[in-house]
Amino acid sequence: MGVDKFGKFMRWFAKNNDKSWIQKTLIIGLSAGTTALIVISLTIQGPKGPFVVFDTDGVMFFNFWNKPYLNGEKFKEAIFDCRLPFPVLTKDNKWKYFDGNKLLNGEYETAYCFSDDGFARVKLKNNTWQIINEKGNVVKEFEPNQVPATGLNNDRILIKNCGTRYATGAISWNDQRIVTMPFEGCDGGAFYDSKNNIIFKIKDQDLSKYNESTYWEGYSVVKTDSWFFNSYEILDLKGEIVGNINARDVGRISNGRARFLDVHDDFGFLDNKGNVVIQPIYKGATDFSDGLAAVKRNKYWSYIDVNGKEVIPGPFTKAYEFHNGVALVRIGESIYYYINTKGEVVFFSGNMGD
Repeated sequence: MGVDKFGKFMRWFAKNNDKSWIQKTLIIGLSAGTTALIVISLTIQGPKGPFVVFDTDGVMFFNFWNKPYLNGEKFKEAIFDCRLPFPVLTKDNKWKYFDGNKLLNGEYETAYCFSDDGFARVKLKNNTWQIINEKGNVVKEFEPNQVPATGLNNDRILIKNCGTRYATGAISWNDQRIVTMPFEGCDGGAFYDSKNNIIFKIKDQDLSKYNESTYWEGYSVVKTDSWFFNSYEILDLKGEIVGNINARDVGRISNGRARFLDVHDDFGFLDNKGNVVIQPIYKGATDFSDGLAAVKRNKYWSYIDVNGKEVIPGPFTKAYEFHNGVALVRIGESIYYYINTKGEVVFFSGNMGD
């Protein structure tokens, strides 16, 4: 959604709704899809709601005062902070997808958000899995023993080999009779591409560290050891290690940078090879988005570019990630603005401390 359209919507929202709404609202999500939806919390507590969801022409799709509604139909739940299409749970406990205009064909036992590449993993009634595109068409089907541990992103997906396994052992410490018992488990897997080619295999003992290791911008950050100071690896699309990091925490690659937390609880940024490119001098930081990251130094927040240069100085008492060219910032304890990537005010959200 363009910044101009965002500003137009917010002016419409302020003009056509009760003043108390605009003073107590906080936009907590802007959809990344081509059809933009705006998610608004009616309290400053953020994701605790209640919520309303509009398109950029002011049409209300959902209200969350009680339960979500879509075109007059009531739903149990909606994962509205996904990119479009997003999942909704029907009254008969089936998941479907809403694309901004209509519900897509297909219903599922489990449904995940769509990736940036436009694919989602879904679980069917018979416990098998599929990958679908944004039109709801099936692009990949899995064997009954295959479970996708990640979505399909950057043409890579981690598939685990799962099913009924058997363990043999004594019944208890007091009863040493040997029995064999079935259990559900997984024993290894592999990263595949969308053409079903195996890119690299994962051993059983390594499966847990790769679980949920989604690729972003051609790289995946994997935690290899967990203790007070963790070890991480950066993998390329072939599964080869291109970087090693020791840190308390490392985020995903975004805009060519990965946020990390060092032993002193300071934030810095790495490149996609694990090299420190922005020193850990910040007490708070967001991931990069739209080429900028919000960082906290001393008591105040500002925005830096991927080279660490401060480009929007603030000072802000709170600053959030950019989404579609717009970010929320706070001045003092209760004054909120929405700014663009040049630091220009797009919309004044009002005093939320009243």
